[in-house]
Parts: sequence; C-alpha cells; structure tokens
Amino acid sequence: MLAAYVTGLVLGAWAWWPLAAAACSLIVCSWLKRAKACFLLIMIPVMWAGCLRMIPIRRMEERLPEHIHAARVTCTVESCREVSSGWQYTASLTEYVGKACIYGREKLLPGSVFTADLELARIRNAGNPGEFDEEGYQRIRGVYYGGRAENIRIIGQTEWKLTGWLGRLQGQLAEGFDGLLPREEAGIMKAILLGQEEALDADIRDTFRRVGIAHILAISGLHVGMLYTMIRLILGRGKRPKRAALLSIAVIWGYTFLTGGAVSTLRAALFCMISAAQRLWHGREDRLNSYTAAMLLILLVNPLYLYDMGFRLSFVSAASILFFSNIPMRWFCCPKPVRRVIAPAVVAFAGSLPLSLYYFNGFSPYQLLLNLLVLPLMGLVFGMGAVVLVLGRIWRPAAVFGSGTLYYVLRGIRLLAEKVSGLPGAFLLTGRPRIISMVLYALCWMMLLWMMHHPQQAKRVWKLLAFSVCLLIVTICLPGPAWRCTFLNVGQGDCCVVESGRKVYLVDGGPGYDTAIKPYLRSRGIRTITGVFVSHGDKDHVEGLLRLAEDPDFTVEAWYLPAGPLHQNEAFSKLEAHGTVQRLRTGDVYESGNLRWICLSPDPYMDYEDENSASMVLRLDAGGIRVLFTGDADLRAEAVYARTAGTCEVLKVGHHGSRTSTGEELLTQIRPSIGIISCDREGGYGHPHTETVQRLQAFGVRVLVTEDTGALIVEPFRGGWAYRQGKKTSIRETEGKHHGTTTG
Repeated sequence: MLAAYVTGLVLGAWAWWPLAAAACSLIVCSWLKRAKACFLLIMIPVMWAGCLRMIPIRRMEERLPEHIHAARVTCTVESCREVSSGWQYTASLTEYVGKACIYGREKLLPGSVFTADLELARIRNAGNPGEFDEEGYQRIRGVYYGGRAENIRIIGQTEWKLTGWLGRLQGQLAEGFDGLLPREEAGIMKAILLGQEEALDADIRDTFRRVGIAHILAISGLHVGMLYTMIRLILGRGKRPKRAALLSIAVIWGYTFLTGGAVSTLRAALFCMISAAQRLWHGREDRLNSYTAAMLLILLVNPLYLYDMGFRLSFVSAASILFFSNIPMRWFCCPKPVRRVIAPAVVAFAGSLPLSLYYFNGFSPYQLLLNLLVLPLMGLVFGMGAVVLVLGRIWRPAAVFGSGTLYYVLRGIRLLAEKVSGLPGAFLLTGRPRIISMVLYALCWMMLLWMMHHPQQAKRVWKLLAFSVCLLIVTICLPGPAWRCTFLNVGQGDCCVVESGRKVYLVDGGPGYDTAIKPYLRSRGIRTITGVFVSHGDKDHVEGLLRLAEDPDFTVEAWYLPAGPLHQNEAFSKLEAHGTVQRLRTGDVYESGNLRWICLSPDPYMDYEDENSASMVLRLDAGGIRVLFTGDADLRAEAVYARTAGTCEVLKVGHHGSRTSTGEELLTQIRPSIGIISCDREGGYGHPHTETVQRLQAFGVRVLVTEDTGALIVEPFRGGWAYRQGKKTSIRETEGKHHGTTTG
C-alpha cells in the first residue's frame, strides 16, 4: 500500500498524471494477473488516491499570486522567533491561501491576531546548484510568501490557545536551565531536551556539524526512543499494561508537540504507538508493518513530506537499523552486547551515507567512532536533564547537585567534539554525488538484504553484487566535462565559476556568499581555488570574495586584480593580505590547461573616468569557445577593447544590463549568441534597462537574466556547447553562430 500510494503521489505531481497513472495501472494488473482480485481492488485505488491527493495541492500552488501588496491584512501568528533584523513570524493570512514568513520590529506571541500593511513575494529558490531548498522547506509547512509587515496593530487573540500555551511552557522549561548551567551548556541542553536550537551557540553548532554528531542537538527519533524506553522501564513492571501503554503514548505525543513536531519525531512517535498497539492486541510487533504504517500516515496527512530532507534521512536511517543490523552483528568478533551497540551505528551511517553526501556534500571520517562514544551518553544526558528540570521546581538544592554532574558530561562531549574537529581531515568534502551513484548504492544494500534472508541464493547474488559495486566505482570516478562556466545567481552582483579538471577559477564574487557561492563550491567538492579574477572593487563584485578570503574551508592560490591608480582601494588591500596577487592590464595572457585568459582592459595608456570604466575585461578561450567578461566597463571603454575582442559566443553583459554598457560597436565586433545578465530586478537600479535588452535582441542575442533562469551553466555538448538553467533543467538546442557550435 505504501509503494502504491507513493507512486500515486509522484504521478500526481506531474501534469501528465492521467496517462502515466493509467499505464501504471495496466502494468500492475498484468504483473498481478494471477493474484487475488481483492489485492488489485486495493492497490490500484490506493495509487489513484495518491494521485488525487497531490493534484489539488499542485493546482492550488499554480493559482497563487507571485506578489501580495495589500493594506490592512489580518494575520494570525503561529510562531515567533528573534532574528538579526527584528522578529520573524510565521503567520496565516485570512484573505489569502497559505502562510507567510513575515519580518517585523516587535515581538508577538503565538496566537496573536493583528492587521498590517504587507509587502510579500513568493518564496523562490535562486536556482544555484548546491543551495538549500528554501522553497521546498517552506512549502512543506504551508509557507509560500516572505516579506515585511508595517503598521502592525494587534486586534485580539485566537480562542484556540494550545499553540501559545505550548510555546510558553517550552519557554518556562528552558528558563530552568539558565540558573543551573553556564550559557554554553544550558544552550546544549535546551537544544537536546526542548528543541530550542536558536539558544545554541553558533560555534558549538558548527563544531558538532563538522564532526557528524549534530543530530543529537535536534529533537529526533533518538530522543523519542529514549523517552519511550524510560517510560517502559518505569511502568513495565505494572499489573496494568494497557494503562501503562496508553500513558506512555500520551507522554510521547505531548513531548512531540512540545518540541515542535519535526518529521523525525513524528515518525518515532507513530512507530512507538503502532508497536505498542501490536504488542497489546497481538502479543508481538511487526517492525516492517510499523515502519511502513508510520510513513504512510505521515504522507496521508502531508504528502509534501516525501520531498523533505529530514523525512528522507530519518526513514532511511531507521530502515537501515531495522532491517540491516544483523549484517554487522555477524561480522564483528566481539561480545554480543558490544555488537548490539556497534551494529545500529554502523548500518545507520552506511545506509544514510549517500543522502548525507547529497545534502551536506561530505562527511567526517571520525563520525562513526564519535557516535559510538557519544550516543551511549545521550540516555544519561536526557534522563539527568529531565530530572534536573523537575527537581528545579520541587527541590532546588538537589537540582543544583544534579546539574553539576550534568555539566561535566556536557563539557566532556563538547571538548571531545572540539578535539576531533581539530584533527587532520576532520571533514572530507566530497561534493554532491550523481543520482545514478546513489541508485547503485541503494541496489547494493538491497542485494545484501536479499543475501541475508536467502543464503541459499547467495552465489547468484554475489556475482550481481560484484558487478554493481564495479559499476558504482565507475560512476564515482567518471570524469566530468572538459570545462564548465557557471554563472551564479547572486542577486545584484556578479559571480562566475570556471572549472577545468582540477583547476578552478572565479570571476568576481558579489553578494550571496553563504547562500550561493559557498554552497556551489561545496557541492562540487572544491577546496582549492586556483585563481580569482576581480574586475573592480565595487561591493557587488567583491563582497563575497572578502568572505571567501577569510573562510578557513577554502584556499585561494592567487588573486588577479586590475592594474592602475583607480584600483587602489580598501577592498583590494584586504585581498592582497590573503595570498599571492598579480595586477593585470591590456595584453596580459594567462594559460592553464585548456583554458586561456586574455586581459583586454584596463589600458595603461587610457584615462578612465572612474573605477567602473576601468574594470578588468577578460576573454576566456575554452575548447574553441570564447566567453567575454566585461565587468562594469562603460561605452567609452568598450570602444577601445572591442577592436581586439574578436567574436565571442557568450557575453557576460556589462554593468548588470545598464544602458551605459553593451553598445552597438561592441556587439558588432563580438556577435554573441547569448547574453547573460546578472542582476536583481528589484535591486533599486532598474536593471536590466529596456534599451540594453532591445539592443541585444536587435543583434539576435538570446538574453538570459539570472534572476529568471537561476544559475546558467555553459559546458561542452555534442562537439559544440550548450547551456543549462538552474530553474529549468531542460536543454534547448539551436544551431550555433560561431565555430559550428551548438548553443542551449
């Protein structure tokens, strides 16, 4: 039933679902032609139910407006948290469908009803490879808009105050740690016991993430499982097992809602509830049915959880522990109690490794060992934390005594994580794996499971497993294209990453370092950057590079800055303090592998008006394809370097599409096929200007704006070249204008 329902959800998310669903129904019928009719009558309607469950959601989202500019809209606050710019509310909108993430200046309690003037826009991803899926994350929670609220006026409080009561109770419980533990350790306990990750010190969070034990800081199935085990130990010896089971289930669900109801806690709570019901009514539990029933119930309530990172990681880890723990139990030559501790950690790590690499782009080689040391202590930390909270309300001296022991345990875990994070190779950046590699990895796990349950057919499966492992190794080691230019969507700014084998170059680096530049470099497994070319020192071209220079996760071998008196500024002085610097001027050539960089500007014999006009202009020759980077050079500078630029297939349009750049003289000389404009349409400058777009179109240039397309990836394709869009992955082919190329 779960497989049929999930198939229906996937088909329902596509526009051509009726044809696909009908075809799938026929396949199921033909495959099960000898099965009982009742089985068919159940499976096919379940699949269609999945289709019908997803279709209204998709159609509703298609009808939502892109912007909301309205006065005096009534909103109800569901949650509120403090951010650097004020307060962030998650609120439902009375006059509109969906929720909004609203920023305001004052704190509002959950359940507050207010009116305000709203300026909202649909939450959209920037379309950069490796970025966090903010749109999908908020969509699962029903949040479709983001923006600011002005002229807020509170008009009442909702009648149903459970959410607000739970929020206040969580806050009161969190305050109990403030007087008993130092700030850092109190923040760790608030995160572990109550799910208040915002109370956690940022450095501690980063350290735990780096060594692979950040999962203990987020309320997950581990915490619910520990609570369920504690309650069973306390009430298990009673004479009324049904009452004890109902009480334990009530406590677990209360704790789940108190800590925010994350998908991993929902999965664990459902699993515990179903398992308890199975033991009461049948005397035994079926783990497979409990696991699939918990997943099915969550997807029935909200089918969008199918695309949630936490949902996938949680269920993959749980499945690995439930179904594969017997594999390492047979391999390790150690006492059975030790194997029972080691086996779940080993299979959870191995089973979730592809997803971890996909979402986090790397792993810590010390993660498994550290989890084996830390996880046994979590039961002690969880139990002592709960006891300290209770004693703090009843008998303060006993709570102070217990918090002392708790402090030393937390301090030990923290010091251990800090020591491990300082070891060589504490985090291995591997980049995002290919989908085919992840599929082959999953197939290998399925074969191991089959061999475990069907040892008589092990010889036949061994050959297939060996072939799959070899194929997996080939897909991992398969090289990428000879070169690649990725124009990132960084808003009102420029940034292009050029890759050729192990050589990596950056051309400018505007805003969006944490949201665009760094995630892309991590997703590609890039640690060392061969060179960075900076056109000029404006903030929208150098802001991200200043962050890159100070980031210990990356190494820049050389900085290439424009020459001339106009380029002596504070930003370049900071870059010069972080490595080798070389100043470039007209005529300078730099070659590396199959890449050839030619500097066309600034000309040392020309007087420029300002730093923009004196921008460094580069022509990149890669595999017979030419890409022109123009910085913010104006029309007067273009008239000089256009004579030596030659024809270019790809033009990075100057000055974000301003009318002061990209003149007819330049276009006549270079005759580009596509013109890429990197800008923010709502950045306050009106970019791209209509005159520039019309000028480009008059010369037959296909205009691409990064805000509309997301990141643009230009790479070799069928003997020519092509481009891919970050927000639309299909490649459209046309005949190239130069060198017989193929453009996207």
